[in-house]
Amino acid sequence: REFTVVGDTVNTASRIESLTKKHGVDILASEDVRRRLSRDTSLVLQGEDILRGKNTSIRTYTPCSI
Repeated sequence: REFTVVGDTVNTASRIESLTKKHGVDILASEDVRRRLSRDTSLVLQGEDILRGKNTSIRTYTPCSI
């Protein structure tokens, strides 16, 4: 069997993943993901970008370096 996932959420995730190259990081999380993480998870704002196909900007975060 083969499965394919489609939709706005998948497109958004793919476009956020492509921003890792722009920001020079391995992991990016959206504002929605940041809100769902536990309070003791340390993330740093990487930037605010407009994704292709979207009219509003999206904030992305990366884990703090230890």
